[in-house]
Amino acid sequence: MDNTNPDINPELTSPPRALKTEITQQVASGQSDMQPTADGMREVQPRLPIQTTSNRKPHRWLTILLITVPIILVVILAWLRFSVFGLYQENGPSMDPTIKSGQKVYILRGHSQPKRGAIIIFRESGLSKYGGPNTLNLIKRVIGLPGDRVEISNGQVRVFNSANPDGFNPDAGYKLLGQTTSPEGTTNITVPNGDVYVLGENRPESLDSRELGPVPIANILGRVVNL
Repeated sequence: MDNTNPDINPELTSPPRALKTEITQQVASGQSDMQPTADGMREVQPRLPIQTTSNRKPHRWLTILLITVPIILVVILAWLRFSVFGLYQENGPSMDPTIKSGQKVYILRGHSQPKRGAIIIFRESGLSKYGGPNTLNLIKRVIGLPGDRVEISNGQVRVFNSANPDGFNPDAGYKLLGQTTSPEGTTNITVPNGDVYVLGENRPESLDSRELGPVPIANILGRVVNL
């Protein structure tokens, strides 16, 4: 029995052979999104290009950071080294045993009023009469502040002020060498405003405020920070 439907034209159920051939050629050449199948033609989904690590370009901002960050760090460190901090080498025994001759110390630059007990570097002129260069950078410890009365007598130092009318020993807690003597036998001086009174740790070998007088705060170059 013939089950063929006489109302259906076989030529209309599938594309003509010539059309299949043309579409196949277009698909092969990339000109068509259609693909022939046994039942006809179906649309081919476009394939997205696969991005691999090898063909990815580095981000521009990352390259800029890798170049600029090291430069900025070098500039900051150089600024800190030459503008904020300094290096000082002690040449003499005046601060022994706290700072040995030849020892290098870092200082925080600036001439703001230091605290009592701070070790400072200051510029001093008029030293040629003591047998050395006329101007030197000296390192000493701050004993008296503006308004303090400093008294040296019988090898001892005492500081008097409004908070300590009976006086106190500013050397307490520090290692010293020798006795504290005064060129005049005794010292009794009130530290002027804008000055500080300084002494070295090695009292017999130190040239300090006992001979030089109080040190102007404006002459202070900095204070030691790494002891």
